[in-house]
Amino acid sequence: MAMATRGRCFSMVNLRWALALVAMAAASCAKQEAPGRTVPLDRPVTEDPAEPVAAPVEAPRETQVHPESPVRPMEIAVSQELEASETMALMRIMVQDNEGNPVPGTVASIRYKGGSLVLSGVSDEGGIVRGLIPVGATYLVRFISLDPERVEINHEIVVPREGYLDLDLKLTYLPSESRTFILHGVFFETGKAALKEESFARLSDLLEYMTAKESVVIELAGHTDSMGSGSWNQKLSEARAVEVKRYLVSRGIDARRIVAVGYGETQPIADNETPEGRRENRRTVVTVLQE
Repeated sequence: MAMATRGRCFSMVNLRWALALVAMAAASCAKQEAPGRTVPLDRPVTEDPAEPVAAPVEAPRETQVHPESPVRPMEIAVSQELEASETMALMRIMVQDNEGNPVPGTVASIRYKGGSLVLSGVSDEGGIVRGLIPVGATYLVRFISLDPERVEINHEIVVPREGYLDLDLKLTYLPSESRTFILHGVFFETGKAALKEESFARLSDLLEYMTAKESVVIELAGHTDSMGSGSWNQKLSEARAVEVKRYLVSRGIDARRIVAVGYGETQPIADNETPEGRRENRRTVVTVLQE
């Protein structure tokens, strides 16, 4: 009787193990066969274009990056073999012009809404940026340009907390055709080469652009107004250009990609006889030498 009981118990244990193994096998097969679900994100949405920079050059941006808190290295992921998982969605941003043609060489950035950078990359020959982003979060997609007059697209996307998601997002963007840009929002202490803290927000975009687009080589040019002697202004403009270069190099940019020069007061763009004109002439300019 006791042996029979033990036999039944043994059989029941075996049965429970068999059922457990069957369930595990079924779950494994289901996971292996679970196809990535493509979620198109190109349906009509309300886009929030940022206004072109038109404010006086003393107006700093709202978001500031403290010099002691450098931008973290970006997680650039553009591999063709990326796959979605239970916790990471595969994001494909398709950058196109007004006629639907792909736009290569564009820097696209994805951040948590109101938070840190998640992904930054350059569109390939097909106009596509690929990357993996965590599920269950809200993100903002924008383009990084050196041109302050470009209208950025701040496109909000919500990624549900679901596994194996393939997300496709089509955005229209026309990069600037210019190769020279004034870094509006970069300021220095009066008569010195020391950067003011409000400058780091503007420089963070330049840093992100150069980090993502590793082939770019730029000239950083310092310019002054005509107050003071010509020799003093020449030295000051050179020192300011070198200071901006130092900031970028300290955050991982190869020094060989930056040519720092100073032009002093020799290339005014406004009347030095007025305070407004002198403010415009005190500027830092970026010229793209190599894409």
